Amino acid sequence: MEATLLRKSPTGPNPLLNYQSTNATNNTLRNPAFRFQGLERLGNMLSTNSNVYAVWLTLGYFEVEPNPGSPANPTGVDVGHPDGFRLGQELGAATGTIKRHRAFYIIDRSVPVGFEPGENHNVDRAVLLRRMIE
Repeated sequence: MEATLLRKSPTGPNPLLNYQSTNATNNTLRNPAFRFQGLERLGNMLSTNSNVYAVWLTLGYFEVEPNPGSPANPTGVDVGHPDGFRLGQELGAATGTIKRHRAFYIIDRSVPVGFEPGENHNVDRAVLLRRMIE
């Protein structure tokens, strides 16, 4: 708690954001709502949410094979495989030599970057850390 906004003030035992007043309109001794009014206001002005994300990426290689039409469907089109293909076994599964590539990224969404499909504007500025793990 001593590392948060509710930590003690360096000059005394009161919390750092403690508000005290003896006015008739907002007497903090009469009603605790007036005493914590400053702290409640912080909820509208600050957030503990972050725009920084950690992304783990694992890439595996699979065989792709044509999907025969489903016999239950008279049109021969499988709804689960509309492109006509399905995933087979992972490459190297039969021999025990499965190779997967892994990567770790930290992405900061608060950095303003441009996005346009097919274009690379300044997207690299939003990626704070890149690590390839083999």
